Amino acid sequence: MKKSLSMLFVLSLLLMSFQCEDEPSEVIITNNFKATISDIDLSLNDTLWITGRVSSQAFNETLGDSIPNDFNNGDLVSIYKLRPAMDQSNSVDAINNFEIIEEVGQTSRLGACPNGGLAIEGTLSEDSSEYRYKIGLKPVVEGDYVLSWNFDTSITNTDRNTEILSNYPVDGNPNTLEFDNCGIVSTLPNIDASTKLYFFSVD
Repeated sequence: MKKSLSMLFVLSLLLMSFQCEDEPSEVIITNNFKATISDIDLSLNDTLWITGRVSSQAFNETLGDSIPNDFNNGDLVSIYKLRPAMDQSNSVDAINNFEIIEEVGQTSRLGACPNGGLAIEGTLSEDSSEYRYKIGLKPVVEGDYVLSWNFDTSITNTDRNTEILSNYPVDGNPNTLEFDNCGIVSTLPNIDASTKLYFFSVD
């Protein structure tokens, strides 16, 4: 009797696993954040503003219907200070060169590397149609900088000031950007291949 019950239990588990495998997995389509950077001549007394927005709705392709967007309500951006190429990089993470102002949304630093990335959590708009953020960067150190988005965020600025990088060539190449992020170096051979960078200067 016990053996029969054991076999029945095993068979029921197998049947359940086959049923689960037959069920189609849901396909969720979400929009990405669109970010805009205030285009100003920046000094130590000014603030660079970054605004972002994304729809609060996602699309469940399996159901053929819209659902709340609980999957993509945050963004992640890194701030680097450009420097003459050395030790395999011409930029180094520099969040600590700025005072972070939270006007809309909240920010947090990455735990293992607090100077390497700024996580931004959007706030749901009053009409619940979108998630928004507005974050200010108030510089405390002069220099040339680049913002780099880690997610598939699109930047609405038509001019991303890429010519600034030409002052920091790597092996004679003015379009190569090498990031030193908490001691880990990664290379972007040609910045023209990326739409997630924005350069600016602090005078």
